[in-house]
Amino acid sequence: MIRDYVLFWTGSTISFLGTRATAIAYPLLALAVLHSPVAAGLIASVGMIPYLVLYLPGGVYVDRRDARTLMIAAETARLATASAMVAVVLTGNPGFALFALVAFADGTAAVIYSLAEVNLLRGIVDQPRIAGALAGNEARTSVAGLLGRPVGGLLFGLGHAVPFAAGAVTSLVSIGTLASLRPVPPGPRTDKALLTEVAEGLRWLRRDRFLRATTTLSGLENVVAHALFIVYLAVMQDRGVTAAATTVAFAATGAGSLAGAACAQWFFRRYGYRLFSLSLWVWALAMIPLVFWLTPATFAISSFTMTFAGIVGNVAYGTYMFTEVPPGMLARVKSVDMLLETAGVALGPLAGGLLIASLTPKAAVAVLLAGTLLIAAASLPTLRPGGR
Repeated sequence: MIRDYVLFWTGSTISFLGTRATAIAYPLLALAVLHSPVAAGLIASVGMIPYLVLYLPGGVYVDRRDARTLMIAAETARLATASAMVAVVLTGNPGFALFALVAFADGTAAVIYSLAEVNLLRGIVDQPRIAGALAGNEARTSVAGLLGRPVGGLLFGLGHAVPFAAGAVTSLVSIGTLASLRPVPPGPRTDKALLTEVAEGLRWLRRDRFLRATTTLSGLENVVAHALFIVYLAVMQDRGVTAAATTVAFAATGAGSLAGAACAQWFFRRYGYRLFSLSLWVWALAMIPLVFWLTPATFAISSFTMTFAGIVGNVAYGTYMFTEVPPGMLARVKSVDMLLETAGVALGPLAGGLLIASLTPKAAVAVLLAGTLLIAAASLPTLRPGGR
């Protein structure tokens, strides 16, 4: 079990680094060869389509098939798209159609990989070690997020094809580690219609009081987090310190993620599932100074604290999901969580932009703080999980 997880974690960490590096290289290349910010934006929008439309049906598909095989297929698709980009860049300039096709294919592969991953983890990690495994995954995502963008930009500076070649290599490594794992038995096949099985997952989630609350509240807090970041960037731009402020924010967020991942298992052993609600209250407290002092220094401290708390809360929430959701249902339940997370990424910046356009910075942050306090208050029933 431990060997399998170490193999999986190593391969997926390397793959995530490659994925984050190519993610920044795609828009850079699109701007360089298409000379159109609008086209680059459209390509990014095409890449978001799979996240919005495939999560729920993807959960059904993944629950009925071997997780390891699906993850290898997803990595093979990433390998193919990265290799295609290398070939096209070396022989000529890619057009809009190729960019859009690659963006959609990569998004589809990411959806399948992320859903299959939860079933794979359940199959290779013993239940007492789930919290530690989820903390390890949070650390992996944090490291990839922290290093992926600068590495991608650096590789792009060496040559337009270099980040895509690196992405192909990281996918190969991931395929090799996944192939070394034992297969994970899929859930039972059924003759039910797709929409019927999607509805079954939604009904199961609705009947579980803890997961119903945590899934909804996590999605709402994701909206607040992305809105707050836009408010902060808008204020820093007005003060002429956008670049430095962005660097500080990313560094603080990355450090908070790593620290939270390192401590999450210890906190979970001490507080259990109560961590989810406690993390939201810590998040709210960390936002209070920003109402009065919205500076790079205060934002760094608050971001570190909020991200730390968020990672710890995610581990508690995820451990409950892995422990309580029955076999053959996990990917369907997780797909709802991932869909709401994607919605938060899409709606948060819009909400932040509307707030800062119509209110003063202090008032905008105060509105977001009020929303966080309401979310934290709504989480109080989760202090005693259970109650299907």
